[in-house]
Amino acid sequence: DWETVVKEKRAVTAISALARWRLTGRQLEELWHEHESQTKLLAPGLYCGKLTNVNKSTQKLSTLYVINGFYLGMKERYTTLPPPTKNSILPETDADHLNTIAENDHDNEEELPEQMFHNSLIGNGDGGVYCFVVEWSGGELAWKDFLRNIVGTTANDIAQAEKGSLQREIYDRREELGLTVNSSVFQLEGAVHASKSPLEALSERCTWLGRSISQDAFGRA
Repeated sequence: DWETVVKEKRAVTAISALARWRLTGRQLEELWHEHESQTKLLAPGLYCGKLTNVNKSTQKLSTLYVINGFYLGMKERYTTLPPPTKNSILPETDADHLNTIAENDHDNEEELPEQMFHNSLIGNGDGGVYCFVVEWSGGELAWKDFLRNIVGTTANDIAQAEKGSLQREIYDRREELGLTVNSSVFQLEGAVHASKSPLEALSERCTWLGRSISQDAFGRA
């Protein structure tokens, strides 16, 4: 049952899964898709997947319940660094982690400190994310129309996005832009992400722009 899973430390974050299995974010994402039938939606944007993998160093089969195991692979497309090792250089504040090996691990696998994997995913990647803060009058453009007509994010298939929308323009010009339908750009959410509501927009502005809620006009309202 779930209490046993938690007690045995088999319910983990994606970063914990990387440390447990010595995977990169993309490898974990591939494993997630291989176990697609074993994933469940817990809440909007929150998934749990029952994943089984062989640890390369111990050759032991283990099963973990991983939260949003697909996310770090998506993130690595923009912030890719080589997989960390026990000799990875961390900031001095994380020096203690260098000698830390997780104790009481359910599978008795030597687990690298999670902080190493966290640091490896916030480095220098070849990609980039461009953020735009846009503003308009709600009386002139409803949020659902902004998503459908301007961004084109409401279509299940990017090829069916509203003509003239950003998503559709990028799709129609994919060859000119050097993209393929199977490229990572289209595997995510097309080429453009837009906040799905004013509340989500507040959260994402705080995340991407480093603001607190009190520093945001909508947050103060």
